[in-house]
Amino acid sequence: MLLPVNEALAGERNQHQWDTILRSVSAVGAYRYFYCDRLRPRQVPEFLMLRPKMPRSLRFCCDLVAPSLATLAGRTGGGGESLAPGEALAADLRDADLDAIARQGLHEFLQDFLRRNSAISLAVAADYHFD
Repeated sequence: MLLPVNEALAGERNQHQWDTILRSVSAVGAYRYFYCDRLRPRQVPEFLMLRPKMPRSLRFCCDLVAPSLATLAGRTGGGGESLAPGEALAADLRDADLDAIARQGLHEFLQDFLRRNSAISLAVAADYHFD
């Protein structure tokens, strides 16, 4: 996923890249605790993006943001622009499948996530007059 097509996913170079990514988000210990195994390249993106109990995963964060936006909207009567996209992003991550992400392309998936996350951030700023 990170390497050219002709290089094996589980190759030594790829192992090092995934280990570096885990270290960059301080998740090596959590990864080893959860999987009780050596690093497996296929498990790392699943762990960092889709694992609901991993506090640094995209899914964990979105699973907290969506209800927070709903609570905020309920208390303030706002949230017209940010609530639906926040809930949609969380739902998409709950339904996401690593094989589908790999077919789409990891880079493309992450770019789309960042674009959507940025749009939600801008919508929150507009909804609650942070601009």
